[in-house]
Amino acid sequence: MEAFVRFALRRASLVCALASSALASSALASGAHATSALATSGLATSALATSALATGWLVDDDGGVGVDFTDIQAAIDAARDGDVIRVRPGEYGGFKIEGKGVRVLGGPGVRCHDGIAIFATPPAALVVVSGVVLTGVRDPFFVGSTSGPVLVQDVVGGLQCSGCADVRAFAVVGAIRSVDSRLELVRSLCQGVDGVSGKHPTGGDAGIDVWGGRAHVALTSATGGRGGDLHGDGFASGGPGYGGAGLRVIWNGWACVAGGPTDAFVGGVSGEDLSWHPWFCLEGGPGLHLSELDPSAELHWSGVSPFGGPGATGCPLGPPLLGPVTHVVPDDPTLELVGRASAGARVRFRVRGPVGARVELVLGRTPIVVADGRAAIERLATRDVVLALGTLPASGELVCDVPTEPAPAGTVFVGQAELEMSVTHELRRTNSAPVVVH
Repeated sequence: MEAFVRFALRRASLVCALASSALASSALASGAHATSALATSGLATSALATSALATGWLVDDDGGVGVDFTDIQAAIDAARDGDVIRVRPGEYGGFKIEGKGVRVLGGPGVRCHDGIAIFATPPAALVVVSGVVLTGVRDPFFVGSTSGPVLVQDVVGGLQCSGCADVRAFAVVGAIRSVDSRLELVRSLCQGVDGVSGKHPTGGDAGIDVWGGRAHVALTSATGGRGGDLHGDGFASGGPGYGGAGLRVIWNGWACVAGGPTDAFVGGVSGEDLSWHPWFCLEGGPGLHLSELDPSAELHWSGVSPFGGPGATGCPLGPPLLGPVTHVVPDDPTLELVGRASAGARVRFRVRGPVGARVELVLGRTPIVVADGRAAIERLATRDVVLALGTLPASGELVCDVPTEPAPAGTVFVGQAELEMSVTHELRRTNSAPVVVH
């Protein structure tokens, strides 16, 4: 069935509050008027209108009226490019998406007991997986050799990607490893896997491990895994396992880490020497680690709080920073999607960045990755609508509410902010904020 899908900005208005929520709350609590500026402007909605040919499928492990499948994989096998698969709460097996773009929308109560894999998608195919808790396997979510964009949202269980052109992960909980991929990781909580104890213990994994490729990490916290304890004959081994880094960049990798002081990168705890003749004393893992083995690797950070991990009993803390990392001044900007998008509701974006910077919000119906040489971060959305939001106030924060028109579940558009610095006129871009309607 061919449907004309319109999901865009209402003709009525665009409301942008140029004051931080904290400032507004403080002013209201004291009975004073919040210092803010409200701007309205009419804006045609046609720029984000799209024509779609898609089918919706419903999955429920209990079956019932209107249910198409009781298993997610069966729905994927039947789906075509662009189809939307809605999954009701329940217990499901794992699934694989290969060679096509489908959108799997779960939610609270959706659990998969085996892994998820996404492989070999073509450049024009968009894959979305949202709202799934993964259990029962060490590496539950793998994305490999994808040419099109892959959006992963609200997933518990970690993520690995290898050889991928564009993976965007939002609100992911678990260990992250990116190998020769372009990864964007936003509003996530990452925990490295602990090392194994024994006669030959292993070190803890990094909370976020970047092996080549590019990674943009924003508004995220990560902790390295604990090192394994040494048992038995300590002289016959290399000692206890080291604590993993909060975030590590190796090979020829490049990473940008941006956020606020509550976004922490903490090294893992080092293992204990519990051997017959204990003498090892290891410091904890580093908060941010750039390997010195490859001079082409880069790690740029700003705004976040790096901490060294605790050492073994009686041993020192690890270093907050290890290797030739670059501290970016002023802090890199970030873009946050506040809340969850639903058809016909306002979508709220929050931009944070240097005071006085001039801000534009770019909205596009297609996620892209285009390096134009104008900024370190690529263009991540087609420029279907560009909204001039003014300059960042003293709070360093701007909130923008975008009214939208009703749209079917699975509709996607992408936001990204561009900031021109007030003195140097340097252009900086934020992470993207994909909007997926549920």
